[in-house]
Amino acid sequence: GLLLPPTVGVGNPHENELLPETLDEVAALELAPKVAVFDGGFGIRATRTAMAGLGSEVFIVGAKNGGSPAHRKRLACYRVGCEARVSDLKRRGLRRSRLKGVAGVHTWSSWTFLTHNLRTLARIPMKQ
Repeated sequence: GLLLPPTVGVGNPHENELLPETLDEVAALELAPKVAVFDGGFGIRATRTAMAGLGSEVFIVGAKNGGSPAHRKRLACYRVGCEARVSDLKRRGLRRSRLKGVAGVHTWSSWTFLTHNLRTLARIPMKQ
């Protein structure tokens, strides 16, 4: 999976405070995901309200979600895979920014995400 550039804030902002800016990035890229999967740190009402404009199905791990048990299990497993990507990014430089300030952190994390996306795309075999 490819990752969007991260949204950062001063201090330790809650995920729901960063979500609108991330959704602006999704809208700017003209993406319309069918399903959006979130971890339990996201508030249920705030997340569903913010996501209403995209028309995506919202799945929050640990919350009451609709759909069949197989569908819910598949989405929960997808979320676990996302956690593996985050862990990989932390091992490859995202743990601490070496640049100062919010702009430095955004630059540092954006380059880390770009590197991850390029590595992911390089693994896709070319069709002949």
